[in-house]
Amino acid sequence: MQARLDATRNRIIDAAVRLVATGGWTAASVAAVAHEAGVATGTVYRHLTDKDDLLAAAFRRAASHELTVVTEAAGTTDPLHPAADDSPDAISSIEVALRTFAGRALRGRRLAYALLAEPAGPAVEAERLAYRTGYRALFRDLLDRGVATGELDHHDTEVVAAALVGAMGEALVGPLAPVDDHAAPGTDAKVDALVAACLRAVPVRSPATTATPTTTATPTTTATRATTATAATTAPRRTP
Repeated sequence: MQARLDATRNRIIDAAVRLVATGGWTAASVAAVAHEAGVATGTVYRHLTDKDDLLAAAFRRAASHELTVVTEAAGTTDPLHPAADDSPDAISSIEVALRTFAGRALRGRRLAYALLAEPAGPAVEAERLAYRTGYRALFRDLLDRGVATGELDHHDTEVVAAALVGAMGEALVGPLAPVDDHAAPGTDAKVDALVAACLRAVPVRSPATTATPTTTATPTTTATRATTATAATTAPRRTP
């Protein structure tokens, strides 16, 4: 019985996500979601309190999926062809996470715009804050790893992580204009430019800061020591 109820609830939420991905939050009315899910309108209300509850659940479903994809991609240097023993350095992981986030957003603009910036009710806005917190935690962990391995200089990883998430979100709002769901021309170039700009905020440790300074000393050779000793023994004594 519970499994059937859970399946119905999931079908309703998935239907809402599909509608949001094609038409934004206004497209996901209770009646439209019920029709998309193949259930009666009253069934929606049996599983979710009201429209705000429905949209918040849809946001959580879509945002959780996107964060999982980015997190998993950050664990490999090649998210399309991961290897079992692939353990990238922190900088590579940060770059892959940024590239995955931006690339998916620009190739699914309508849903990305809904998740990042489209005005919605207070329930969705609350979920949006949690969504950004999840990304900040991901980048903070990657930055902490870079500091621990010596790849990055010591810095406030909370601040830099927040800056990365904020920069990505702000830079994408314009290109994510809700026109259609097709990737705009020049998407790859936009991703490259955005990733490059964000990586400049990551405090990579330069070789000069990691090298151990050496002191050049004049070598004392055996010949030098011998010459000094001979001079000391052959020097004339002063007569008292």
